Amino acid sequence: MNRSVQQKLQALGITRVVTLDFETFYDASYSLSKMPTQQYLLDPLFEIILAGICVDDGEPEWHEGMHAVSKLVSMDLSREGTLVVAHNAHFDGGILEYCLGIRPWMYCCTMMGARPYLISKTANGSMALSNLASLVDVGAKGTAVVHALGKNLAYFRAFPRELVAYGEYCMQDVRICRALAWRILEALPADELRLLDLTVKKFTRPRIRLDTELLRYELKRVQDLKEEVLRSSGVSDPGELRSDAKFADLLRQEGVDPPKKVSPKTQRETYAFAKTDSGLQDLLSHPSERVQALAEARIQHKSSIGETRAGRLLELSELDSLLGVPLIYFGARTGRFSGKDFNIQNLTRGGNLRKALTAPPGTVMVAADLSQIEVRVCAFLAQEKRLLQLFREGADIYVDFATEVYGKPAEDVTKEERRICKSAVLGLQFGMSAPTFEKYLQSNGVTGVNADDVQRLVNLYRRTYNRIPQLWSEAGHWLNVIASMSGMRVYRCGPLTVGPSFVGLPNGMSIQYANACFERTTRTVSYGPEGRRKYIYPAKLVENGVQALARIVMTRAELRLAKYGIRAAFSVHDELVFVVPKSHAMKLVRVLERVFPARVPWMPGLAIECEVKVGSSYGTLMEERSAWPKILD
Repeated sequence: MNRSVQQKLQALGITRVVTLDFETFYDASYSLSKMPTQQYLLDPLFEIILAGICVDDGEPEWHEGMHAVSKLVSMDLSREGTLVVAHNAHFDGGILEYCLGIRPWMYCCTMMGARPYLISKTANGSMALSNLASLVDVGAKGTAVVHALGKNLAYFRAFPRELVAYGEYCMQDVRICRALAWRILEALPADELRLLDLTVKKFTRPRIRLDTELLRYELKRVQDLKEEVLRSSGVSDPGELRSDAKFADLLRQEGVDPPKKVSPKTQRETYAFAKTDSGLQDLLSHPSERVQALAEARIQHKSSIGETRAGRLLELSELDSLLGVPLIYFGARTGRFSGKDFNIQNLTRGGNLRKALTAPPGTVMVAADLSQIEVRVCAFLAQEKRLLQLFREGADIYVDFATEVYGKPAEDVTKEERRICKSAVLGLQFGMSAPTFEKYLQSNGVTGVNADDVQRLVNLYRRTYNRIPQLWSEAGHWLNVIASMSGMRVYRCGPLTVGPSFVGLPNGMSIQYANACFERTTRTVSYGPEGRRKYIYPAKLVENGVQALARIVMTRAELRLAKYGIRAAFSVHDELVFVVPKSHAMKLVRVLERVFPARVPWMPGLAIECEVKVGSSYGTLMEERSAWPKILD
């Protein structure tokens, strides 16, 4: 532990670091690769075989079974100033809290904490400890866990040599984990370490109840729909629908040329059979009902995500526990969260899965959503004065654009016209072309807008808010700096600092574009390790910067609230969701309305607003305050 790490720990109030690794029973069907973490931990088969433990820079030790439990209980991990480090803190922290009733003061997960800086240095982007071990100088990870398949504690006690070998393996995991922790603690700003802790606790200290009956209904509904569309299509084998080649043959049998597109990844022609492809969408309105049925069956059977999510949540609802939300810290390049086991970030708005996430009896959900935060941040970076002034005045920006599009006063704009213009303002700020925007409108349920109207909307948006297209042009200079094609070492744009292979952020973090270089064939910039290179263009770079800044605004509010003991149950993009007693709900609403719009020092003059909603479930949150008394009664 070097001096800078010691200083970071002191700033966080940490006086003791305990690095921990559990080894537990697993077999071919009962393992973390087969089931969600919470389901694995609460299964009757769960058993602790041993635990590796070390304190600060001390030598690791291992303890088996109940001896490990006794050791951990005696260490009083909930004592103020104790930081528990684990490589997968959802798992190890879940054991401590779900199974042992031990609630550590603070967590550091090296699997998630390594993502901002080390993910690009691994061979395949995996955050597995075996991949990260080569980045720290403490030796390779062992393989004893592979040989533990199907072996419980009784087996290891009968074969003590194997138990000792397993303990040695576990201690080496602890050494690797601790070495990673020192790097993470040195690199991550203090606020980000606090945020990492809050992310783990969203899983280990659950607040949400699942509605089992609603999940059973939703699972049956999805299964019945798939069976119905399969019957209507006249296809007996769903595999014919899932296979691109076989589905193309089915269309040819109906006299239809399969729609095609150029793949953006390979630049080769391929079938346009993705759910969002206009070619497949056109088949849904084909004159032939048989072709329509085939297209609908393809959509329903190509992806099983709806059925899988409903089934997984149903299994979790049958556990004797509230639902832990396993969010992944820095899941995206921009720092935004992602999900695992089930992705709470991508549940369909208004769908039954959102409605199945409910507040326990006597409590209510209160959500605070940053209003139009990406539009606001983009307008600030571009210094688009018209939008910034509208935000300061609290005006409706969608209606404002509608007055330009339809040439009528604001009071005469219809709901449908506002809806179309809302899609335009939200969708066109990052360089979307007219064909792509047409698909975007369709995905948002907007119909009846022809190609000419779409092109007119795109052109009018770029003229009305002309500083935003100028920002895209400016981002071309950013790319030159990122790809080290400019003589400038850094390039400043408001709160962003652009340098070789990175974009620096005002919270001390950065968006990494490792090994960035200019591609002459595509005239774009590529980045990442060989075999996994990605491409970025100016407007996409603007989008990355905007999303990263929006994430900081949201998490800054979360940290301020957590400082006073107000901890979110989960977050979805720019929204924080809390579960509180009904009697505390209105007090929390007032707090949220003060904290979220707080001035952002690195974006001076930008007006920030939030929408606060209350509901008994995540799918029934309401902004209309007249409805709140019934919910809070």
